[in-house]
Amino acid sequence: MTDQDDKLPLGEFAKLLRKAREPLKLTQAQVANLIKVRETSVRQWESNKSRLPTQTHLEAIANAYQIPLKEVMEIWESEKAETVTTNPLASTFKEARLRLGLKQSEVANQLGVRQEAVSHWERPGGSPPGQDRIEAVAKLYQLDLKELENGRKINRNYRITHDQLNFEHGIRPLTEGRPLPCFTTLPADFGDLRARIINAVDPQYGIRWRMISTSCSERSFFYQLKGASLEPRIPDGAWVAFDPDRPRPMPGDVILMRVNDTYLMGILKEDQRRKFLAAENPVFTGVAVPIQSDLDILAVGIEVQIPLISVT
Repeated sequence: MTDQDDKLPLGEFAKLLRKAREPLKLTQAQVANLIKVRETSVRQWESNKSRLPTQTHLEAIANAYQIPLKEVMEIWESEKAETVTTNPLASTFKEARLRLGLKQSEVANQLGVRQEAVSHWERPGGSPPGQDRIEAVAKLYQLDLKELENGRKINRNYRITHDQLNFEHGIRPLTEGRPLPCFTTLPADFGDLRARIINAVDPQYGIRWRMISTSCSERSFFYQLKGASLEPRIPDGAWVAFDPDRPRPMPGDVILMRVNDTYLMGILKEDQRRKFLAAENPVFTGVAVPIQSDLDILAVGIEVQIPLISVT
């Protein structure tokens, strides 16, 4: 458990899991292996009041933590009922997809987005598709476009009112283009990125902003390269704009991935259907970082800027 995790608001469900795991002397990684989920999921369940597992995982959780299933379900249902819904279209998208007999991965392939984006559309606490994609979603799901656009407006108004993430929220610079926060560090748990971006609008954090001209999702951000890059065309100190909701990355794209405790950025390569980050920079001769699945790719780079142009 990190110091950052300990600062997050805990719910009764998170407390239950933490308390149960300690006497078992299990690490979060070991619990994740028992439940067949990522370690980051277990970390979120134990450290964040708003991060609850899906109902399908409750029985496996009860077994792994050796807690009566009834107790797990009671606390989960109680906390779930308190969870604020910010996405009024979540059930609409999920029901439409199931009605058509489509998997999230199939929807992602047809729309040219990452599976995580489709999953995000179906979360009560998530966001519906952006304006640039809502028409294609309506056509695929056979839904009324006007109804979806109205749902997006409700989502946007809610997020502004309740201090949630939105391009138009707070003190973001009122200039042309889209302002993105500039981070010199990223959270150890990439799932906390949304909270970092929300906090960025607070002046006490002193976070700088940069303008980006291309279209991007609300979770986009700038991340500064420190030191030599695997890709020599990205110089030391450059700011790279990343979009976690960008369509599925292709060979040649700049990507961001996390290996152990280090974030790496570079050009995505593919050889015989195997994807990896290959070091084009002579400083790292012979270095190649394998990519086991697209889930290892956290975000796709959409713009590189030298350190001269910024807004505060």
